[in-house]
Amino acid sequence: MIDEIVKGDAIDFACSIGEDITGWFLRAEIWDEDDNVIEKANALAGGDATQIEITDVITGAFTVHVNSDETKNFGDVASIEVEAQILGKKYTILKDAISFQKKRIDWTVPSPFPPN
Repeated sequence: MIDEIVKGDAIDFACSIGEDITGWFLRAEIWDEDDNVIEKANALAGGDATQIEITDVITGAFTVHVNSDETKNFGDVASIEVEAQILGKKYTILKDAISFQKKRIDWTVPSPFPPN
C-alpha cells in the first residue's frame, strides 16, 4: 500500500520498471469507492509530460503527476493502476492501493522576531 499521501496535495508517483520503454504507451488511473477518477497518459497515449513524464527511457523510469486539486474529494482509500501498451499488447505494470491522510499544515503568522 502507498501511504502517507495527503488529500489535496500535489503528488508525483515515481516508477521504474527496469527496461527500455521506447515507444510505449503509458496510461494511469487512480480511483476510489465514490467513483472519483483521475486519468493520466504519456504523450504517445494522448497525454503529455505534465501527466506522465518519461524521466529515463532506457531504465523505464517515469513519473505520474497528480495536481493538488485532483485528490481533494477522494475517500481515505483509493487504487492506482498503470498500464503499458507496446506492439499491440497491454500489460499492467503497477497496481496498488493508496491510503490518503487528512493531515494538513496549520499555517500561522511567523513571529517578527528571530528565534534566540
